[in-house]
Amino acid sequence: MEVYASQLVRWARLGSTLLLAGLVVAACSQTPAAPTDRPAGSGATGDGTRAALEEAARSSFLAFLSGDDESYFNLLSRSCREEHGFAAVESYLVSRRFRATQGGGVDLGALSVASVATSDFSGGSAQVSLAIDGTAEQFRESQPQAWVFEDDGWHQDECADVREGQGGLSGDEGTDRSNPLEMGALADVGDWYVSLAYFTPDFESTMSEGEVEPAPEGHVLVAAQVLVGYNGAEPSVVIGEHLAFAIVSPSVVYGDAVACVSLEYDDLFNDRQMEAAPGQDLPRPLICRAVPVTELSDLLLRVTDVPSGTEYWFDLVAP
Repeated sequence: MEVYASQLVRWARLGSTLLLAGLVVAACSQTPAAPTDRPAGSGATGDGTRAALEEAARSSFLAFLSGDDESYFNLLSRSCREEHGFAAVESYLVSRRFRATQGGGVDLGALSVASVATSDFSGGSAQVSLAIDGTAEQFRESQPQAWVFEDDGWHQDECADVREGQGGLSGDEGTDRSNPLEMGALADVGDWYVSLAYFTPDFESTMSEGEVEPAPEGHVLVAAQVLVGYNGAEPSVVIGEHLAFAIVSPSVVYGDAVACVSLEYDDLFNDRQMEAAPGQDLPRPLICRAVPVTELSDLLLRVTDVPSGTEYWFDLVAP
């Protein structure tokens, strides 16, 4: 089951990337996009130094070159991160690198930052441009880009080139209990992508004797393998503060009070304290509950977006 789940993790991430792709943005020879009505980065304190700004600008471009999309995302302003989410930014960066290497013939590994120029520097905001060695092409970073000092660091406040994919996910998909999502479908749950990868109505039979606490008499252990990917703005979050899981019959909610217990593996089931970073796919949680045999029909997996209270539903049907 773990191998199957890991394959679905890669599929789910690819699926979310493709859904949000629609990016035809050139990586080089590009002029800055026109300003939008998006609010500027917030939280500027005016305490940022020019040296720290130059270091952040270098780090951002080097993260782009090396494919360290998580570091690039974390160096964007909070308003950019919240507006687009990690998946759209990641797709944008993949598109830029592809256009540069395949369309422009640029060897990204040969590029380096020769110097950093700043203008309109105030300690809370600035314009930054890079002189890039190793190519004659003009990257967007060669033109002045807006940066803001917030959350104790400098962050790039230019993201108008990032585009949401057409025909992507809707936050309403899966919220109708009478029309639950099927296995393999992807739900956009707040700042998370959630997919049901696997369901077994007799989990105990898949384990060796002694590996899991047996179900009470008249009950059976049912388990749903869920794939979870964080798409939000924070560098690190605790999953239990954002997502809650339950297995639900037409008349009963089976929550944490009837969760399965492993006698050997502490990390086998859902860990509410597990942390996630932007773009990180978690091959768990494994949601396991003790359910009466008489309640096995019409089971649903309920995923709750804790901050909003919105509930999403998946149909639990054995493969």
